[in-house]
Amino acid sequence: MDRNTLAGLRYDRGHIEAMRKAVHEAIISRSKNIREGDFNAIGLADMKLMFDLYDELFLGRYFSDVSATKVVFRLSKRATRAAGKTAFYADGAVVIALSSYLLFMTFGDVKRDIRVNGVACRDRLEAAQLVFEHELVHLLEHELHGATSCSGSRFGAIAMAIFGHTEVTHQLVIQAERAREIYGVKIGDTVEFELEGRTMRGLVSRVTKRATVMVEDPEGPWTDGKGKKYIKCYIPLQMLRRQG
Repeated sequence: MDRNTLAGLRYDRGHIEAMRKAVHEAIISRSKNIREGDFNAIGLADMKLMFDLYDELFLGRYFSDVSATKVVFRLSKRATRAAGKTAFYADGAVVIALSSYLLFMTFGDVKRDIRVNGVACRDRLEAAQLVFEHELVHLLEHELHGATSCSGSRFGAIAMAIFGHTEVTHQLVIQAERAREIYGVKIGDTVEFELEGRTMRGLVSRVTKRATVMVEDPEGPWTDGKGKKYIKCYIPLQMLRRQG
């Protein structure tokens, strides 16, 4: 597929769904880690496999046969809100990253419908595919136009034409949702916990992998608008007891 053909790609919904399913089945068949839709392990080789399958089925082997762009893959255990990210470097390299942290939190103990880019996902692998498709749109837009932004209309048009995306956001499960649904704790709640043999009491100010709890302490380095001083404690959710 040449550059002009790539720029004019457009698939109907049925064709998109059939090709996405073909990618899904091929990954399960060929991956050493992903043996089912709700997989429990994923590696960089799986991202490369996914890229090659999308390049072959959706993009006519453009990145294999035409483009000189070098794409590198990363998995992030630290990304707690962004499901994916694509970075472009001055030497021409491109890094596509997926949040393994968010993927493994989704289709787990929080039971609800999951949508990514406006498309319903049936399992963790399909969610990973939809996130990956979003990052591919960044790659394609940059390849064709030299810049990319998912807030722009051009990005949305490419995403819709090739992958049938109607939105540019994900609804994967985040830790703040798990805190609320599984542990009954949300930002602003007063909680108690045990720390170094002491019972501590404070206010939940943030939830990422752990909860950030502000505990009043006259020697604390953080001060609120009323002049009260606090220390920050980073506490696993299962250690918290909601008060009131």
